[in-house]
Amino acid sequence: VTGTLSSSSAATTSPPVLTGDATVTVPIPMTAARGIVFVASTSQRVSEVPGQITPVSVLLTRTQGLYSAVTIAWLVNETSSTSTEDDLRPRSGSVTMAAGSSSVSIALNLTGDRSPEDEETVLLELTGVTDGQALLNTSQITASIVIEPSDDPFGRIAFSPAVKPANTLAEGASGLGVEVFRDGGALGNVTINIELTPSSSTDVQFTPRTLSFGPGDRRKAFVVVATDDFEPEEAESVQVSLKVDSAGAAANLGSFVSFVITVPRNDDASGVFGFRSSAVV
Repeated sequence: VTGTLSSSSAATTSPPVLTGDATVTVPIPMTAARGIVFVASTSQRVSEVPGQITPVSVLLTRTQGLYSAVTIAWLVNETSSTSTEDDLRPRSGSVTMAAGSSSVSIALNLTGDRSPEDEETVLLELTGVTDGQALLNTSQITASIVIEPSDDPFGRIAFSPAVKPANTLAEGASGLGVEVFRDGGALGNVTINIELTPSSSTDVQFTPRTLSFGPGDRRKAFVVVATDDFEPEEAESVQVSLKVDSAGAAANLGSFVSFVITVPRNDDASGVFGFRSSAVV
């Protein structure tokens, strides 16, 4: 006897009774035999290495049946305003999962250039099964690949080489003009705070205390003035330094980010000596 099992109510409530030798034929869907394919690694962050090619791998997994080979097509889609076509390749292709295999990886290459770039994100999407009868799990067919910022996209901030590491500034003298340069990339808004050590010192003042670099800005300046307070004081030294404010883009600091200003002793710090009267008795 040859029969076919089904999910109909008749088959479940009044199943046939077989006696003696019998053969029952049960149809197995081809998709169940060849499996369901989905993206296993749905998100990852990668970094460029200047002058090198970094391999990037996206893992696909197959569940249920593993019979027969299955070929899956894929495509890389942009999500950022800037193109990653020169960074991540190839942009499309297909990969074959061999019979009996439950996984395969899509291989990409990330090229490390020397161009300042902000964070970029692409989506690798499985677009269909081109050979074989496996199904795609449509709820898990994309992988997010985030390319980290590279080559100082927000710049390297440092004092101009024209600034001396050690400076003398007397009370009442003209202010000292100081320039701050932004090398490397010039993306985003960067805020730099001018800090004084010791912070409690009142001998030196700045105008302004905060520098704001907009996109494309390369140079800012401030003025340092020694406070003319008419108080007798010994020579005092303070350190002026740069610090990136967390409110802006995460720029890096260069190598020259601090210098010293010395205010000489002033206002007759040791006192004034003399006779009270010119008369001699």
